Amino acid sequence: MSVLVRYYDDVYVECDMDYGRYVRDGVNYVPCAMKGRDLDRVLPILRDYLSRREIFREIRIDTVDGGLSLEIPTITLSRGRSVGEILDSLVYLLIGIRHCTTYLSNTK
Repeated sequence: MSVLVRYYDDVYVECDMDYGRYVRDGVNYVPCAMKGRDLDRVLPILRDYLSRREIFREIRIDTVDGGLSLEIPTITLSRGRSVGEILDSLVYLLIGIRHCTTYLSNTK
């Protein structure tokens, strides 16, 4: 088993790179588990944003035990971005959304 592990700020991500074992609707995908503070709270905002971005539209994201579960289809990877690059974009976006929502909730 090949595992990709990344740490960003307080966000931990682990992906099983043996994507040949994972299939949904006839398409292989890379499963990832993401843990960190308030990730489930910012998921609705993240989903809305990602639904408008072609490269991210196919990624399935759900909440699991306060963290997030991601399924990155190999079709997305065939467009020239690696799992690491996709994770970088997603996590920095999540961290930014979390900072903004925390700031806004503290200014009320």
